[in-house]
Amino acid sequence: STSIDDYPVANPNLLEAEWDKWFLSKATAYVRKFFQTPAFQEIFEEEVFPASTVSTDADWKN
Repeated sequence: STSIDDYPVANPNLLEAEWDKWFLSKATAYVRKFFQTPAFQEIFEEEVFPASTVSTDADWKN
Protein backbone atom coordinates (compact mmCIF):
# COMPACT_ATOMS: atom_id res chain seq x y z
CA SER A 1 0.00 0.00 0.00
CA THR A 2 1.13 3.54 -0.60
CA SER A 3 -0.85 4.92 2.33
CA ILE A 4 1.14 5.98 5.39
CA ASP A 5 -1.83 4.90 7.53
CA ASP A 6 -1.50 1.22 6.56
CA TYR A 7 0.73 -1.13 8.50
CA PRO A 8 3.54 -2.72 6.50
CA VAL A 9 2.96 -6.22 5.22
CA ALA A 10 5.87 -8.45 6.17
CA ASN A 11 6.13 -12.12 5.35
CA PRO A 12 9.51 -13.52 6.43
CA ASN A 13 8.74 -16.91 4.81
CA LEU A 14 10.07 -18.76 7.83
CA LEU A 15 10.82 -22.44 7.23
CA GLU A 16 9.92 -22.15 3.56
CA ALA A 17 13.34 -23.22 2.31
CA GLU A 18 14.90 -26.61 3.02
CA TRP A 19 17.98 -24.80 4.35
CA ASP A 20 15.83 -23.17 7.06
CA LYS A 21 14.63 -26.57 8.24
CA TRP A 22 18.13 -28.04 8.07
CA PHE A 23 19.62 -25.17 10.08
CA LEU A 24 16.86 -25.33 12.71
CA SER A 25 17.40 -29.07 13.19
CA LYS A 26 21.17 -28.61 13.60
CA ALA A 27 20.77 -25.66 15.96
CA THR A 28 18.25 -27.52 18.10
CA ALA A 29 20.50 -30.57 18.26
CA TYR A 30 23.35 -28.35 19.46
CA VAL A 31 21.20 -26.69 22.11
CA ARG A 32 19.96 -30.11 23.21
CA LYS A 33 23.58 -31.22 23.83
CA PHE A 34 24.23 -27.99 25.71
CA PHE A 35 21.33 -28.63 28.09
CA GLN A 36 22.47 -32.22 28.67
CA THR A 37 25.69 -31.09 30.34
CA PRO A 38 26.01 -31.83 34.07
CA ALA A 39 25.69 -28.15 34.99
CA PHE A 40 22.31 -27.82 33.29
CA GLN A 41 21.08 -31.24 34.42
CA GLU A 42 20.94 -29.77 37.93
CA ILE A 43 18.58 -27.05 36.71
CA PHE A 44 16.41 -28.69 34.06
CA GLU A 45 14.57 -31.93 34.75
CA GLU A 46 13.36 -32.91 31.30
CA GLU A 47 12.89 -31.80 27.73
CA VAL A 48 9.29 -30.89 27.02
CA PHE A 49 9.23 -29.93 23.36
CA PRO A 50 10.28 -31.37 21.04
CA ALA A 51 10.34 -34.74 22.72
CA SER A 52 13.61 -36.63 22.90
CA THR A 53 12.16 -39.05 20.34
CA VAL A 54 12.81 -36.39 17.69
CA SER A 55 16.44 -37.04 16.84
CA THR A 56 17.03 -37.73 13.15
CA ASP A 57 16.87 -35.32 10.23
CA ALA A 58 13.78 -37.16 8.99
CA ASP A 59 12.09 -36.65 12.39
CA TRP A 60 12.74 -32.91 12.20
CA LYS A 61 11.22 -32.63 8.74
CA ASN A 62 7.97 -34.18 9.95
